[in-house]
Amino acid sequence: MKSSRYMGVKSQKLMEAPVPTCGENDVLCKTIYCGICGSDIAGYFHGSDFFWEDCDWGHEPVCEVAEVGKNVSGIHAGERVFRASSQAGSENISLFKTRN
Repeated sequence: MKSSRYMGVKSQKLMEAPVPTCGENDVLCKTIYCGICGSDIAGYFHGSDFFWEDCDWGHEPVCEVAEVGKNVSGIHAGERVFRASSQAGSENISLFKTRN
């Protein structure tokens, strides 16, 4: 899969990354679109405490559920979802269904 990585002030890299595995309590999502907001742009040009070198970049994705772990209910492969941007980096992320 493709991953856009923040590499430091005025530096980013588009690279290949492995597709994560979906555990029995996980939802694996494929990013369809991902926005970059004003704080991302400011961090790109001036640096920020919210970014660190070699981190994923962009935090407003719309995704399609690719796989659902066996212990997960209420969401199905093929549904479109978005993630609460305030939870980036968290192991427990809220997914919100969109209208397909």
